[in-house]
Amino acid sequence: MGLGMDVLRKANPDIIVVHVTGYGQTGPYAKLAGLGTPAAAFAGMTYVTGYSDRPPVSPPFALADYIAGLNAALGTMMALYHRDALKGKAQEVDVSLYEGIFRMEENFIAQYDLLGQVRERSPMPSGASCPIGTFMTEDDKFVILVCSTDPVFDHLCDAMERPDWLPKYAKAKDRLADAEPIMKAVTEWVRERTYEELTARCNECGVPISPVYSIKDIFEDPQYQARHNIVDVPCEEFGSVKMPSVFPVLSETPGKIKWPGQKIGAQNEDVYHGLLGLSDEEIAKLKEQKVI
Repeated sequence: MGLGMDVLRKANPDIIVVHVTGYGQTGPYAKLAGLGTPAAAFAGMTYVTGYSDRPPVSPPFALADYIAGLNAALGTMMALYHRDALKGKAQEVDVSLYEGIFRMEENFIAQYDLLGQVRERSPMPSGASCPIGTFMTEDDKFVILVCSTDPVFDHLCDAMERPDWLPKYAKAKDRLADAEPIMKAVTEWVRERTYEELTARCNECGVPISPVYSIKDIFEDPQYQARHNIVDVPCEEFGSVKMPSVFPVLSETPGKIKWPGQKIGAQNEDVYHGLLGLSDEEIAKLKEQKVI
């Protein structure tokens, strides 16, 4: 469109420009096409997702896109603060789809750099916590249970009535060195209890546990309902449509969804007449040329 930074800066020296692309504004891949699912693979996430004896699994939703959007919003606020509050120079914000995911993989980087280890696919994180995993209850419901800190393992010992595990397994390094008997015992303990019995006991003792929810489960859960995580939004096409509510929640300026997405051209009048000051004749000519 001929609107490079030189043109934009000439029109407005204080403009802040935010780029969101597949690979960023520099490097040999800067001009390549980029979408979220390939970006997750490029970032290394897809390689470690799934089971070791099966092909890698791509995230089933727009993870890279949303993370990039959040980083773009954060970068914009930082640039605005630098310009307006600190009286600094206006700048460009360079966000790529892959780097937001890559930034979360810091332990992979250190493992490879210091130990030469390549993290392989595993259904759950390994080598950092024990017990950790997906377990099935007596009534065939999956739950996630993780003891990522020593105090949490103490709580699990209380819940399972296994004081014999302390002090032998009090430290994570000792549990990881002898994980098999712990994992076997936890698997059996979970399998002998219904989901309601298990969660009641874990919650009583302070053991973090979560069901593996489907979207149906989410719709029915009281926590989601209490926090209004799902809202009804009027929609011309469907009457109304349910959507995730605005997040994060702000105490003084809570967000509100006004529409589920307007039709193309819905704001033409405000933009072309109001912001740009075009006449009816000029707008008619743009329509005739199929510009709008």
